[in-house]
Amino acid sequence: MSLFQDFLSAFSGNAAHYSHDQHPLPEAEIRRLVSRASIRTLRAHEEQAVEEALARARMGDGNISLFRVHETLRRLKNTRRITSPDYQSLMKIFEEYFKKFEQ
Repeated sequence: MSLFQDFLSAFSGNAAHYSHDQHPLPEAEIRRLVSRASIRTLRAHEEQAVEEALARARMGDGNISLFRVHETLRRLKNTRRITSPDYQSLMKIFEEYFKKFEQ
């Protein structure tokens, strides 16, 4: 890890480790990943807030990076629109989703 990455990691936690590579994330896939069936503690209004925020955060071509997902979810957590445990659960789900693009 470079000195710059160490510096970023100190101030941003895991954010420095999330990829900036853009990958497709269709709205239907967002709904599937964010469903309350996947995260039982997520309430309906939280689910909707996450879906809308991620849909807005995508680029015009429907692509988004894991870093951008992290930043979007972190903003929702910091404004108390989702809980910290829900943020952590959602990040695990999106980390798994983005792994398929690493091969």
